[in-house]
Amino acid sequence: DDDDDDDDDGTVRTGEPSIFSHLTEMTDRTATQRRYRASSQCTDAVEEHGLKDPVGFLVVCAVVFVGEMSRGITFPTLWPFVQRLGGNEVTQGYCIASYSFGRVVVSPLFGKLSVRRGYRFSLSSAMIVLTIGSVMYSQAESWSRGGKGAGVLIASQTVMGVGSGTLGVTRAYVAEVTPRGMRTRYLAYLTSFIYGGFTVTPLLGAMLVYYFERRKDEDENGGEEGEGDATTMKIGPFRVDEYNAPGYILALSCALTLLAVRFKLTHRRRSPPPRLTKFVSSRAKRRAVPPASVALGRRRVLRGRMALIDMAIWGCLLLNVVSKGCLSVYETSGVKLAEDRFGLDSKYVGVTVSTCGTVGVALLLCMRYIAKRLSDVQMICGGMMLIVVGITGVIDYTDDDDGGGGEEE
Repeated sequence: DDDDDDDDDGTVRTGEPSIFSHLTEMTDRTATQRRYRASSQCTDAVEEHGLKDPVGFLVVCAVVFVGEMSRGITFPTLWPFVQRLGGNEVTQGYCIASYSFGRVVVSPLFGKLSVRRGYRFSLSSAMIVLTIGSVMYSQAESWSRGGKGAGVLIASQTVMGVGSGTLGVTRAYVAEVTPRGMRTRYLAYLTSFIYGGFTVTPLLGAMLVYYFERRKDEDENGGEEGEGDATTMKIGPFRVDEYNAPGYILALSCALTLLAVRFKLTHRRRSPPPRLTKFVSSRAKRRAVPPASVALGRRRVLRGRMALIDMAIWGCLLLNVVSKGCLSVYETSGVKLAEDRFGLDSKYVGVTVSTCGTVGVALLLCMRYIAKRLSDVQMICGGMMLIVVGITGVIDYTDDDDGGGGEEE
């Protein structure tokens, strides 16, 4: 009787086991979760409702924070440091460009290392290189015999750029260890650490400038001897001033982050891209072939969709290039522009940048609530409008030499 083969739950039982028997027999929710975790690629990282290993996620956030800190903490004093070593605006541009060049060149290499040797090996290697670059930065003036200090500074910037070229690896890690529905939120958290390291840590550089200037004022006793030079503080065999102090702090931060990566980050290899090849029988191929008119229509629709997708992808890439270019231009000439046009000291520039950066990081941390009210397109357009407003805010429309009533520049 056919009715005897049906259970109350609607499951059809036959004499031969079905290929879906492992699914139909699983009625317990706990057993379903256990089997999913056993077959999942990220068994030790993903839970149903979020991260199972928050320590590993925090370690990865620390890696990107320290990597971007190499740009942020040196921002207030890089231009004065270049001048101290005998450089000019061109040297400042070379320093910024060499940092970006090192990051661009080495990023694919770290990506391959994450697939072959794992995330822990690639991130540990990056932290070691970044530590070396930080030490070179702190010793640039000591190694500047013969007028080669600017060259040492450019070399240190290149090495630090190499050590901070793990943004793609860290984003891939977060994408693999987070559920699909929560991926945007955790990537926003990671991005907040990235921009926090670059835009908030200038406050630390400004605090170093303020500390050494105050120390200098206390040691002068009313005289002008040593005016224009920062007071030197010796810590053992090391000589620390406001220019190389960011290098020492960055080297210490890299060492601590390296220990966290080695002992707290779970060993995991990056998953290679899946192959999309699939075996299809010849009979299925004949059945799947549509009429010529339908196939032509489908090809036209597909071409139209691909064209729109390509335009969107290239537009996002162009937006990324423009936004990064604005940051690089501001890194190169921001402090000099503030000193020449607005009469601001480097420490006040660092405080201003860190204040604006804190607002941006707060917005990134609120991405969970912003994404519920705005679409991706609206957020992108809103971000571009804010960039335009920020650029127009630093444009000087009047010529100062004409007493404020001059011609437009």
